[in-house]
Amino acid sequence: MKNSNLFILLALAAIVLTTLACASGNPYASVESPAGFWKGLWDGMTVLFSGLISIFNHSYGLYEVNNNGGMYNLGFWLGISLLAGASRASAGK
Repeated sequence: MKNSNLFILLALAAIVLTTLACASGNPYASVESPAGFWKGLWDGMTVLFSGLISIFNHSYGLYEVNNNGGMYNLGFWLGISLLAGASRASAGK
């Protein structure tokens, strides 16, 4: 019974994160408001789901082109690092 509950919880989490990853892109973002650190952090944490979406939807990208440079990049790589650390910690249990 525990394994089926865990599977359902993981499936729901995957659906929610995929939905949030789809909603993260803003094709109508203006040049005056480029993506910053927090958007980079979010994009880094949802990079796996964004990658899956970009396979089927070629207009969707992993990386926000309209960004403010170094702070977005820092957030993006920190988000990827947090994702990798969390997956490694859960795999070790």
